[in-house]
Amino acid sequence: MYPLKMKPIFKDNLWGGTRLRDEYGKDTPYEITGESWEVASHKNGESTVDGGEHHGKTIAQLTCELKEKLLGDKVYKGDDAKFPLLIKFIDARDNLSVQVHPDDKFAFENENGELGKTEMWYIMDSADDAGIIYGFKEPITKDEFKKSIEDNTLLEYTHFAKCTKGDSFFIPAGTLHAIGKGILIAEIQQNSDTTYRVYDYDRRDANGNPRDLHVDKAVAVTTLAPAGEYKYQDDCTIAECEYFKVEKLDLKGSKEWTVDKSRFEVLIVCEGEAVVNGIKLTKGETVLLPAYIGNVTLSGDGVVLRTYVM
Repeated sequence: MYPLKMKPIFKDNLWGGTRLRDEYGKDTPYEITGESWEVASHKNGESTVDGGEHHGKTIAQLTCELKEKLLGDKVYKGDDAKFPLLIKFIDARDNLSVQVHPDDKFAFENENGELGKTEMWYIMDSADDAGIIYGFKEPITKDEFKKSIEDNTLLEYTHFAKCTKGDSFFIPAGTLHAIGKGILIAEIQQNSDTTYRVYDYDRRDANGNPRDLHVDKAVAVTTLAPAGEYKYQDDCTIAECEYFKVEKLDLKGSKEWTVDKSRFEVLIVCEGEAVVNGIKLTKGETVLLPAYIGNVTLSGDGVVLRTYVM
């Protein structure tokens, strides 16, 4: 068992930019890249191991091969075990659509057994005037919500939260949200790619067509109330829910711990550089720590997010 440095999957979203390539050294094939799926085992993208004995293997292949030694005694539940998390970087050169994600029950019943999507964002960088849409200013009814979508007044009701580098936001399923332009984030989420879009700034795709909206499903799942901001101090838990826990490590020197055999862990280097069990990581690199890896030594100078399932 060794730290599995991952080779990401890239997405050429129309709102994306060039920072993942220019500042983080990502080997993206696209001129414009919105997302880098760092640790992913989904039908829409499979990241692979970069280096070592398992080089080139997907998480799905490793799960079949290593079973609980990879996922953990609690997470691995037989041959149909699904990797529970999806880790991304998102570069928002432009505003993302206003959207919402369903919970597990709604997604299972309406999206062919897909998981729901609860997520958190760590703001890696932010323009001076940048922010996110995060819930509503005041409680709103379903009829009011639907009408605001239809008559193009939705943004009058949404809450704008200004962002600064180092902020974090917890976004449970059902929370209306959107990343604003000029923001770069690390996202930890359930392993789902289900999004219900309700407002897209009248943008057009490559063929000149407006992107689809998903009004009825969004109205069915959205929490029609304000959402509280989620701030934190250094070296502490910045998100915790039934699906995952995220800790921010302000790394200056070294830290040691033993990975619990019940679950895997993921380390994301957001700033600076680090070395984990002899493997060097630079800004923007991510490693998957197998559940049976045992003792871990992390050293360096930078900001590292540590996440694991609950």
